[in-house]
This record gives sequence, structure tokens and C-alpha cells, in this order.
Amino acid sequence: MYQKLLEDLKDDVKPLDNKFQHVSGDTVFTFAVNQGREQNESQNVNHFTFMREITKVIERNNIYCHKKIVESFCNGVVTYTFYLKNPLDEKRERLLRDYIRLFLIVPNTPLSELFFQGKIGGQELLWA
Repeated sequence: MYQKLLEDLKDDVKPLDNKFQHVSGDTVFTFAVNQGREQNESQNVNHFTFMREITKVIERNNIYCHKKIVESFCNGVVTYTFYLKNPLDEKRERLLRDYIRLFLIVPNTPLSELFFQGKIGGQELLWA
């Protein structure tokens, strides 16, 4: 599952993602980002904070995610995996992917909380 993402990621700084159908029928999205070895060792708490915050975004968009996994690899790559029971239409799938990619590359700011509360959108967060 991770092999292709890890090979494609290499030294790339932008997050990559993969979608597949699990044998259980779940739709699974995996996002991988290369944070570098130095950062990876010091940011375990941030990984879980990220998952908690992105869960708010998922719930706000009425997407049911019943399983979430964070995995850190020794080469600095971190993967975030989301298991969805119900398939998403194309628009909601794009929205989910865009939001997660956004939060993997944009630093956490005081405006991030406004986004998580639904008071501003992704574009406002990015351009503010």
C-alpha cells in the first residue's frame, strides 16, 4: 500500500495521496508527506494534533471517517490514512483531498482555528 507512495515521494516536498478500495468495502485515502528526519523525530505530537483538527474538517463536511492512522517512517516520511465507510461523490472527494493537502503544507496559524470552526474557507486561510 505504501510502497508506491514512498517511491513517488522521494525528495519531493509536496504531499502525495492514494485512494483504494479496501476488501471490507471501505474507501481508503492515504496521504504521504516528506517532513525530513530532523522534523519527524520532534513532531509526533503535531501529527496527532493534525489528525484531531482534520477530523473536525471531515465532520463539518458530513464525511464519516471511522478509522484514522498516522505512521512515521525513519526516513522522515509521515503517512496519514483515512477509512471511509461510504463512498464520496467527486466533489466531496476533491474537497477532502484539497483540505488535507492544504494542511500538510500550510503552517498552523491563528487563522487555522477559524478555518476548523468553519468561519473562513480554504482560500481565505491560504491568502490571509
